[in-house]
Amino acid sequence: MFDGGTVFALATCTGPGLDPVAFNAVLAAAADAFARAVVHGILAAGGAGGYRTYADVFPSAVQEWRR
Repeated sequence: MFDGGTVFALATCTGPGLDPVAFNAVLAAAADAFARAVVHGILAAGGAGGYRTYADVFPSAVQEWRR
C-alpha cells in the first residue's frame, strides 16, 4: 500500500479515485505480478562466474517452464 510505484501509477490516471476495496485489489494484482516476474527471472537466469542457477541445481523443476 505504501509502494511509490503503485502510487505513481495510480496518480497518473485521470479518472476518479478508487474506493479502498478496489485499491486493495489493485495492490494485490501488483504483488502477484511482481512475484511472477521474480519467479520468471529466477527460472530464466543463466549462470555466471561459476555460480550455479536454480535451473542448474533443480533441472527437473524448470523443464516444464522452459518448453
